[in-house]
Amino acid sequence: MVRHGTVAYQNGSLEALVEILADSTIVVDSSGSVTQVNASAEALLGWSRDDLVGQPVEVLVPEGLREAHAGHRDAYASEAESRPMGPGRELSAVRRDGTEVAVDISLSPLERDGERLVMCLLRDVSEMRDRLARMQHIVDALPGIFYIFDAEGRLRYWNRTVETLIGYSAEELAGKHILDFIHPDDRDQVARETGRVFTEGTGRAEYRLLLKDGRTVPHIGNGARCRLDGEDHLVGLAVDVSALRETERQLEERIAEVNELRRRLELENLYLREEVKLVHRHGDINGDSPAIRAVLAQVEKVATTEASVLLLGETGTGKELLAQRIHDLSPRSGRPLIKVNCAALPPTLMESELFGREKGAYTGAVSREAGRFELADGSTLFLDEVGELSLDLQTKLLRVLQEGEYERVGSPRTRKVDVRIVAATNRDLAEAVREGDFRKDLFYRLNVFPIQVPPLRERREDIPLLVWAFVEELGRSTGRTIDRISQGAMERLQGYAWPGNVRELRNVVERSMILSHGGTLQIALPAAGESVSDQELTLDEVQRRHIRRVLEMTSGRISGPGGAAELLGLKPTTLRSRMERLGLNPRAHE
Repeated sequence: MVRHGTVAYQNGSLEALVEILADSTIVVDSSGSVTQVNASAEALLGWSRDDLVGQPVEVLVPEGLREAHAGHRDAYASEAESRPMGPGRELSAVRRDGTEVAVDISLSPLERDGERLVMCLLRDVSEMRDRLARMQHIVDALPGIFYIFDAEGRLRYWNRTVETLIGYSAEELAGKHILDFIHPDDRDQVARETGRVFTEGTGRAEYRLLLKDGRTVPHIGNGARCRLDGEDHLVGLAVDVSALRETERQLEERIAEVNELRRRLELENLYLREEVKLVHRHGDINGDSPAIRAVLAQVEKVATTEASVLLLGETGTGKELLAQRIHDLSPRSGRPLIKVNCAALPPTLMESELFGREKGAYTGAVSREAGRFELADGSTLFLDEVGELSLDLQTKLLRVLQEGEYERVGSPRTRKVDVRIVAATNRDLAEAVREGDFRKDLFYRLNVFPIQVPPLRERREDIPLLVWAFVEELGRSTGRTIDRISQGAMERLQGYAWPGNVRELRNVVERSMILSHGGTLQIALPAAGESVSDQELTLDEVQRRHIRRVLEMTSGRISGPGGAAELLGLKPTTLRSRMERLGLNPRAHE
């Protein structure tokens, strides 16, 4: 029978219940006297039941218990429901030897044969404290922060690492919301995972833990749902992953460096497949004339420095070979010399050739491509025919030379580059500056160390050396063996003016080797050795005859590599215009 929340027992049944309880239990009547004691209570307090039955409860608990018992007794007298007094009432109990033990006491109202009683359950707090201390020691030793919070997200329990890491005292932490310790940008994710724990039982999230001083530390937390005091709570453990993330970052950097090195090597290999280094189609630098010795002496002086070099001279004089020699003698010789002909492409395409482009930068840009500056990073860039650059590209080139920075076409990202410049031109850049076709500041930047390359007609004594070098080079590629050149043939070669310089000489030697029979080189000079220096001809006639001879050498081809325009050092459009003015039909050669 239950009345006013009180359980009614028959005589004897209560005694049996009390005896089998594991907790230390005593029963007190309405007057406050002990009526029953179980074996667990005897062991805890040291009293026998015979000693205690009939004694006032103050013998065991001098203070506090009678007041609590009186509260229950008054509840009996009223019609209000009497509820058990839950754990948390800590009192001191006196053992038989006079020592005290801290106990947590729970009171429950009972009724036996109409008599109102109170059952007192005593739990040794010291033992509970030992268990809690051991538990606290365990959670404090965990590798991370341990916490428990309720369904509303309020912090209920934590280990000491929470205080030392986050920087809040225990008083400041009590009752705080879990999201107070999460970086604002990560709170939505943590809130979602928290809800998942309460609905599904487990969850995991990576977030930035927000410390009291405003710093953040990356953590990964795992949570599980548990029941405490009849309510759902979240128990979680989170570990600091900043060292892991730093290791990952460093690994990503190393991987990026390896990928960049691999990409650079692939680009260089591709470039080297397209370029011929050292053994060039014009042969090596041959000659022993005072003019070429003076040039090579200048090359040796400037090569070991970082100074920009400007090679000046007519087309076909070997400026590219001198650029290669400067690079080979420089500290940058471990990397390939990168070359670009500034007149080979229109300005829009030349910009991407120099600086690279992103995919989709313009119509037809179907892939990302590195530019010559990127490829030449740490090496030397040879800018041939630099005088043909547009003013807009001159401005961008100047920026690279001054600041070492540029952007790919179609990309806002600024790239740093370390490049040495060797430039070449057949134009008078000082005159181009005066006419407004070339930037003065860029001219001064390039003209740090100018080298004037002499034309072939100013070093005729080098022609025999050059001819034999070409014979040897071309003999390997054509399979022809030439072991003799007549004195007259060599004199004719030295008597010719060579407007196309060394390049024209090589073409003449190649054509002569094709036409020769046996081991003697039969020289096939344009117009049988006729010189453009004939005094009796007008300038127009000299030009007309010379253009005809060059067209014969190129089999009538005007443009392209080895064409008449290249041999004459002119743009194809300029040569066609001049031919029309001189009465020569350019369409007959197209």
